[in-house]
Amino acid sequence: MQALLKLKKITVLPDRIELIVCVRDSESRLVTARMADECLKAYPELSYHPCKNAKGPLFGDVLRSTNVPHLLEHLVITLQVRHDAKKGLPAFTYLGSTQWVEDELAPALPTAAKVSLRFRNDAVALSCVKEAVSFLNENC
Repeated sequence: MQALLKLKKITVLPDRIELIVCVRDSESRLVTARMADECLKAYPELSYHPCKNAKGPLFGDVLRSTNVPHLLEHLVITLQVRHDAKKGLPAFTYLGSTQWVEDELAPALPTAAKVSLRFRNDAVALSCVKEAVSFLNENC
């Protein structure tokens, strides 16, 4: 089976990384109940991330009804926070945003998204992106 997510482009800027990611197809755009369960088993703190959304103040409020690139955004943030905790680093505010990128072939259901992520350390952020994409492709 084809991978759920593919990284198409990574841009490292002074304060953030920007990803262009593609989901397998238009039917794979949204998080399924199974995906949410697998992610919460491995990353229970996902539910408690602050997240601006229409359903509530936390990512857990939308986890089962959001899109896969948005889930990727929060997985990368989780992995960066875990890295910092292991290293005993002081608190840092990680921010992210996700938006669909218009697709000329299917403008109503684009499969590419831009994910922007603030980082403390670009090498750590890139490693976390790789780990998060691998997790989603192997477990979801």
